Amino acid sequence: MAFGLDDAFSAATGAIKLADTIAQITERYRKEGKDLEIEKLLAETRTQTIEKLDGADRALLAIEQMLRDRKISFDQHIIDVIEKTSPWRVVERARLKKAQNFLNEMQRSLYSAIDDVAALAQCRDNERPFGEGVAMSSKDKLAFHEKIVVAKSIGESFELLRSQIAALKKRLQV
Repeated sequence: MAFGLDDAFSAATGAIKLADTIAQITERYRKEGKDLEIEKLLAETRTQTIEKLDGADRALLAIEQMLRDRKISFDQHIIDVIEKTSPWRVVERARLKKAQNFLNEMQRSLYSAIDDVAALAQCRDNERPFGEGVAMSSKDKLAFHEKIVVAKSIGESFELLRSQIAALKKRLQV
């Protein structure tokens, strides 16, 4: 992988966590002496979560480009690509395994972000009882999990991840 991509990947996959985002904003507000009014805090959290989702999308694009540059077919699963790579090509196998780990971490991060985004949207919209929002996010998580687990190719995985990022961003838009 090109220099600098590792940092982008780790930042993007680990950054879509609501509790971490709120803690960071709260700490910054305290240091700056700002009022911790809940509406401002929620608005800032939504904004930063969208920025983090954008970062995840950029990291996904970078890993996709890295694989394209290596002429990897997007019609096969990443595990198959790794297995077909000669054991003598140690560096290439390591890069491919790193790409696989990134995709797995991105899946887990987006899966856990579904509840966080639903909670943020619920706080903003207050359109239905909270239990209903929780039930909807559980259905969304299950649907995402069922699709991503059976993805047959790298291309399909990228499409599903990008689609989930777009859906989460849409829920957060004002």
